[in-house]
Amino acid sequence: MENRGIIGVMSVTATYPAKRSQHIQIAYWVAAAIILMVTMYELFKYENVPGMLVEHLPADTPVELVAALAVTVQVFALPHLLGMKISKLMRFFSISCCIISCVTVPLGLALLVLG
Repeated sequence: MENRGIIGVMSVTATYPAKRSQHIQIAYWVAAAIILMVTMYELFKYENVPGMLVEHLPADTPVELVAALAVTVQVFALPHLLGMKISKLMRFFSISCCIISCVTVPLGLALLVLG
């Protein structure tokens, strides 16, 4: 049976990332542990996080949405850091989330320490 209506069908295959050096892998695991710690804090203390963010963000910013997106980005950064078997598109998305997490995690750590 052929697919007449679908143009350019592409199969999605999950692969492991390229082999990393031991020092790089340890650094990724440490980053994943920090992200996990900050994410768990933000999830368990979610009621307090928007109140703390109000002080640091512009007045018309939806702080609840920012807090929810920060947690979501941090969770999606974990597959790349842990070296999980994922598709190329998911790997690209996870790397993008790692880059964004470079901003959200220090803010979460500041909230953890100061709050």
